[in-house]
Amino acid sequence: MRPHTETFSPFQLDAALLLDIFDEPIVIQRNFLKLTGSLNTAMLLSWIVTLSQDQTFDSDGWLRLTQSTWQQDTGLSRFELESARAALRKHELIEERRKGMPAKTEMRLNVNRLAQALHDQAHRSYPNLATDHVEQAG
Repeated sequence: MRPHTETFSPFQLDAALLLDIFDEPIVIQRNFLKLTGSLNTAMLLSWIVTLSQDQTFDSDGWLRLTQSTWQQDTGLSRFELESARAALRKHELIEERRKGMPAKTEMRLNVNRLAQALHDQAHRSYPNLATDHVEQAG
């Protein structure tokens, strides 16, 4: 009989592995992918929407994250992040400004433009269902 020896299994679940496995997921709205035509841009837009929902009233919606925080949160490289931001600016889905000393880039979701773009996209996708408004049962 061979003696039983314990070996390390790469699938042992310890606290660090569980925290890493169940880290906050990056969720991409499928309609944003269709809207932007880019996975990276759709993911960034999804993240901006998520962050914008958590803003306080005194922020006026401006997101004040550093470049490294954006990269860490999204997993995008600096180049990918800059390209996605440029695409969102082109579609007028975000506004950017430089503020402070030293100057930092702040970003804000253009909620009205996003709503209009999604409305237009939905009506192109489902032209037979297009109506001016949806009546609520009352």
